[in-house]
Amino acid sequence: MEINKEKWFGGLPYWKKKVPNDTMFFIKLFRKYNDILQRSENPIPYLLEIYEKFPDSADIMRWLALEYQSDREYLKALQIFMKLIELNPNVNLFKKEMAVCNAWIEAESMPQNEEMLQWLKKRLQEIWT
Repeated sequence: MEINKEKWFGGLPYWKKKVPNDTMFFIKLFRKYNDILQRSENPIPYLLEIYEKFPDSADIMRWLALEYQSDREYLKALQIFMKLIELNPNVNLFKKEMAVCNAWIEAESMPQNEEMLQWLKKRLQEIWT
């Protein structure tokens, strides 16, 4: 499968290839992940369980990296983002999400004041525009 800047081998094509006998597998994964979030529970153990079974899944890696980032576990998030980008080098979204994680790491090392907030705001705008 050819990868361009907007597509990666994830979503339904990936899951149809990995679990050909269960066309609803990805939907079931997503529903369970969403249910965990709705109950305000930690989804990381569930995602790690799935990640062990499917270590090349862009969907699971992305969800896991974003959850680590949300929990301020930036180094774990960066490790996952790096693998995600290694497997999908032409996907700019993953590069931007990793840059956001790096910005949070940099902001954490600064004094927590208005200047830092302005720097972070500017940096995030640079990343997403």
